[in-house]
Amino acid sequence: MLAPKPVRVRTPRLSVLFLSTKPISQPFRKDSSTIREIQRSIEAFIRYQRSLTRNHEVLLNQQNTMSSSNPNPSSVIVVLGGSNDETGKLSQMSLDRCDQAVITHQEHPYHPILTTGGWGEHFNQSSESQGEWMKRELIQRGIRESLFLPVALSAYTEEDATSAKRTLSRESLSRIFLVTSEFHMDRASHYFRDVFQDVEIMPCPAKSNLTPEELAQRVAHEQKRIKEILRSPGKQRKSDP
Repeated sequence: MLAPKPVRVRTPRLSVLFLSTKPISQPFRKDSSTIREIQRSIEAFIRYQRSLTRNHEVLLNQQNTMSSSNPNPSSVIVVLGGSNDETGKLSQMSLDRCDQAVITHQEHPYHPILTTGGWGEHFNQSSESQGEWMKRELIQRGIRESLFLPVALSAYTEEDATSAKRTLSRESLSRIFLVTSEFHMDRASHYFRDVFQDVEIMPCPAKSNLTPEELAQRVAHEQKRIKEILRSPGKQRKSDP
């Protein structure tokens, strides 16, 4: 009576189980023809596995290409500029905002990204706009350049919103993920909600790594500006990033 007898043949990367139809009473003979047949079966299986891997990689590349060329048009990530020196080196405030921008991008990897910021005596006197320096920093951190929209040039917070509105005027927006410093978020979101009245503003506050002294100054400045807004809506001091 014949019964299947398992014979296991091992290779460095693969273990394949073959069934022998030889009688149990007879030992399995490793003649040259049987070994060659087993080797051919193993090689065929390995080729099949490699073809599956290649097909999977091609599919992933196609999906990535489609995603990068067709980002989500209904939502956008807006990263507000901070400040930099004359060489373009970003301040700690700007780097903090870039940190949060990367986190928000990782949560929403196919949303377009808009950086803001132009030139001003107190925040940027370099050859490039502040938004351009922010964009370059984010690209260096691994965000695809194809996701970035043209920089929204601005010199103060309210202009961040109005300039972003002009840049995004052709988009059918339903949501903006707003990235700025945590101490700056109340005032920034106020302006963006005022300008983008039919768009949901999603605050994405950046944790600040400023010194306690500088952070205290920034917080006091924001509190003062909010009080001014409440007293005189629409009034904005130029050169206020």
